[in-house]
Amino acid sequence: MIFSVITAFVALTQVVAVPVMGVMTLFLIFYKKRSLKDIFTVACIAVLVYSPWVIRNYITFDKVIVSKSPFWQNVFLGYIPDYQILPDNHFLTEEEKKIVFKKTAAHNEFVNENIYKEEVLKIVGKDSFAPIKKGLNNFISLWFVPKTYFDNNGLPILIGRKLYVIFINLLLLISLVYFFKNDKKIFLFCCILFAGFTFPYLIGHAANIRFKLDFEWIETSVISLFLFRKYCVSNKNFNTKGRISI
Repeated sequence: MIFSVITAFVALTQVVAVPVMGVMTLFLIFYKKRSLKDIFTVACIAVLVYSPWVIRNYITFDKVIVSKSPFWQNVFLGYIPDYQILPDNHFLTEEEKKIVFKKTAAHNEFVNENIYKEEVLKIVGKDSFAPIKKGLNNFISLWFVPKTYFDNNGLPILIGRKLYVIFINLLLLISLVYFFKNDKKIFLFCCILFAGFTFPYLIGHAANIRFKLDFEWIETSVISLFLFRKYCVSNKNFNTKGRISI
């Protein structure tokens, strides 16, 4: 019951986690040997908890919206000049951006989706490598800092964001190397988890610092597990009752 409710809450609050949850379902079936009945029970309870959001959307918009509607909007925002860290990324001008936003200001988000889609197809039509260039730009924004912070070298940002991110990313890399050598299952799980969080943002945009904050707690959890496994378990710093000996 608890697992089912938590699953629904994660799907509600973190859409990017849904593909990871699908992989985890397969993991539970084939590795943990959980029965299809257990999986079906979890799915039914999770759907019941999740369903009020879908019902609310249908009542409000007279349309079935399982998660959220702005997909092409997020893709388009990844191309605007404001969010480009890489100097060679020139997908559209400021004037072109203003024209698009002026169009969308006159319509609701459902009509706007078609407008954003047309603009994205124009960009890709001019430069077939645009999605790859944007994806690389988004990767830097997600795993380091977005454009707003990238150009800010003030002491609070330098210490509180940039150096901090470099520090935990370095520790995460060391942790993944350790698990690759000592526990392939945890290593594979971490790769799937971080890939599941990363790829959706490469498709859309990663201009908000909160996107990075969404999974920094996962990074610190993996680092903590690495430190625990290497310096507590491996070095046998536990007494016979399972408590850390000092």
